Amino acid sequence: MARKKPAAGKGKSATNGRKTRKKPATNNKKPTPKAKNTATKRKANGRGGFPWSVMLAAILTFIIGIILVSVLGDRLKVSIPEEVREKRPAVVKTTTSMRSISLFMSSGDGKSLKDVKVKIKKGSTKAQIKAIINKLIQGPPKGSKLERPIPAGTKLISVSIDDTNAILNFSKELAENHPGGSSAELQTIYSIVNSLTMNIDEIETVQILIDSEERETLAGHIIISIPLSTDKKMISR
Repeated sequence: MARKKPAAGKGKSATNGRKTRKKPATNNKKPTPKAKNTATKRKANGRGGFPWSVMLAAILTFIIGIILVSVLGDRLKVSIPEEVREKRPAVVKTTTSMRSISLFMSSGDGKSLKDVKVKIKKGSTKAQIKAIINKLIQGPPKGSKLERPIPAGTKLISVSIDDTNAILNFSKELAENHPGGSSAELQTIYSIVNSLTMNIDEIETVQILIDSEERETLAGHIIISIPLSTDKKMISR
């Protein structure tokens, strides 16, 4: 009897009949030179990557610099020729310059004017006019036998200059607080006029306004509606 041929696949061995497990794929690629260098740098720098060598070099440089400065001292200074050095501007001391003037106050007898030496700041013509009038308003120095020529409470409101004429605007107290009488009026008016015209070269005449208005007289006797010039006859020596 003819033998039956074994069925296909049945004649294979048990080993061949088992399922073969696939081996896991492994990366067998060789590391490139760039990757090697990166790894080497990481090892050299350590995990933190702090540049200790740079820090040490900076500290050593700093210490050497201090030693050189302390040892050599002035030898390190570069000498600059005198003509090359920049000249420093001279320090200008600002001092307020003063000038001596003569103020004319009422004499003790009430009939004339006497001069009193005082000092005021130098300045513009208008500034000097204000300084002189304010000194007159303050009156004579303490202990003096002279009397104030301008009534108490009077204020100088403004000053203007027209060529050689000084126009003074006084508050109403100049007239309202005035004691009156021709002699007292003359002393008040010419203490103002003479104190300005005899101390300030640019001023030749003075016009007096009361509360910004022109008045015929100061207190009923002496005309003040026109510019007035120096009257030396009022001055007693």
